[in-house]
Amino acid sequence: MKLAGKKRVCTALAIIWLSASAVASKTEKPGIDLSPEDLKVLEEGKLVTKVDEYKDDKGNVNHRMGNYLIIDVPPKEVWKVLTEPEKDHEWISGVKKSEVLKRDDDSCDVHYEVSIIFMDFQFNIHRRFQDQDLYIKNDLIEEMENDLEVADSYYALYPHANGEKTIMKYSLRLVVSEGIPKSVEDWFVKQSGKGWMQNLKKRAESKGTWKK
Repeated sequence: MKLAGKKRVCTALAIIWLSASAVASKTEKPGIDLSPEDLKVLEEGKLVTKVDEYKDDKGNVNHRMGNYLIIDVPPKEVWKVLTEPEKDHEWISGVKKSEVLKRDDDSCDVHYEVSIIFMDFQFNIHRRFQDQDLYIKNDLIEEMENDLEVADSYYALYPHANGEKTIMKYSLRLVVSEGIPKSVEDWFVKQSGKGWMQNLKKRAESKGTWKK
């Protein structure tokens, strides 16, 4: 009886530990930071961009960019595009290769090769999917060779117009590696707003058939 009691205690502790690990690994989805004026701009089919500047430990000025856009299809259509990273090269500006290296039920590792401003570079991203929250978190795989020092981003989808449309937010914090021109970082900040978001809108609204 004592042994059985110990087994029950161990089982209970294991369940508690697994539950705590699951909660700890889940990233909380950010809320929508939009004013009534911002919503009016979005309803007109325009992009709302918010860029915050900050200085790193070396005193360099870096950016965290946040873009909002209304996509005229339900979130599930946008979600489908965002969960097919092997096809990102078909619609994302500058990306010439997007290869899935590893995939499981709620995450994948993706290798990207990009060609912009007369130069080529590459990086590797770990992408985590939170289906129920309509939230995707992307982080640089630091153990692999990258031409970026920091690439921290996320996609967040919010049902709009009774679920018939989607408000999408794409947030990015990017720092290029030493030796890579600062113009590359500036290009990412601008293109992820003017280019990638509009391309994503076209891709989702075409049910994944539109290509750049």
